[in-house]
Amino acid sequence: FCTMCHTNATGVDVRSHLIGTTVFNCLYSPRATDEYHMAGEPYEKLAIWQKAADLVEVVFALNRAFEAEIKGSVGAQMTRAIVGMPTKIAEACVSESLDESVKQLNAALASIRETVSYVCLAERLGGTTRWQTRQLRKRAAALTRIIDHEIALLHDAMQENDGTSLAA
Repeated sequence: FCTMCHTNATGVDVRSHLIGTTVFNCLYSPRATDEYHMAGEPYEKLAIWQKAADLVEVVFALNRAFEAEIKGSVGAQMTRAIVGMPTKIAEACVSESLDESVKQLNAALASIRETVSYVCLAERLGGTTRWQTRQLRKRAAALTRIIDHEIALLHDAMQENDGTSLAA
């Protein structure tokens, strides 16, 4: 099984504490499955999407605590940046091409980087504590590692397919 996402060769999670039985990670890998789509698993049940939604909740909780001035400026930009990130992951799950999936996942990474930047600005403006910023950065880094891993698997699959088409 994959040591990064803990799925076996059929894409079934071998750790019971992850959400769902089938996870997004490694499902693009040719050794994991011949099916590109998530074997009927709704994207909302995938661990990667759940972690993305969790990060959105953390950002919104931070924003609720901001003073009006920060909430209306940095807070608004921060929530705008993060709110579409789970959707980008969902789009990557149902994309018709490996290349498009990589683009969607890269867009999700860009959303994470942008959000972290706004959180750092909010800290400098007194809107968050150093501890809050550090906690958000840890969650963002964990999700970034998962997405980076998935992108690497997609690149491997693209090389094996000698292109970006999913049709064999």
